[in-house]
Amino acid sequence: MAQGRQKRAEPGSGVRVGDAGRRGRADRLGAMRRRADAAVDRVWAPTARWVARAERAPHRPDAEPRLALITVNFSTTTYLKLMLATLAEQRALALVKQVIVVDNASRDGGQPFLHVLADRAARVDLVERRRFLSHAHGMRAGVAALRRREHDLPADERATHLLFVDTDVIWRSPDALLDLTSAAVATDAALAGEIRLHGPNPHPDI
Repeated sequence: MAQGRQKRAEPGSGVRVGDAGRRGRADRLGAMRRRADAAVDRVWAPTARWVARAERAPHRPDAEPRLALITVNFSTTTYLKLMLATLAEQRALALVKQVIVVDNASRDGGQPFLHVLADRAARVDLVERRRFLSHAHGMRAGVAALRRREHDLPADERATHLLFVDTDVIWRSPDALLDLTSAAVATDAALAGEIRLHGPNPHPDI
């Protein structure tokens, strides 16, 4: 009659107790990795197709850059006001064609200000969110809102550069925006920004 007991390793057999368990765990980990790889492939495949179909906006070296600023507010409306106030003092403010403010269900009572700002400033769009309130989700929502806003614009009127700005940024130098944009254009950079060091930055750009 068959017994439902685990067979023990015989002395001198060369098989150690626990080897089967370790092999089982390794097999399970391998299966999990394969499933994770398959999931990444499923997500990446449509993204790759979308990128391949995306039409690149024509860019002429002598063309004036057009910036779209995207910022995410999460109960930081006081900082947002200061950021926008110092942005308004930039000598190259005309480069900013669009401003997208994404509000992640703020609880600081700032929504009335945001509504008035969006109503009175033609270049400002407000995106209000109630779910998935991480900063990264907010940034992606801002990019999606910009894409919708620019959908019917000719290519030479769409933003050439995205400017991701935290609400607690203070534009200290009136030429900071011009310097940042000039550096990005001159070097054909994919990414430009301020270097964060341990301790105070001796040469702050913003």
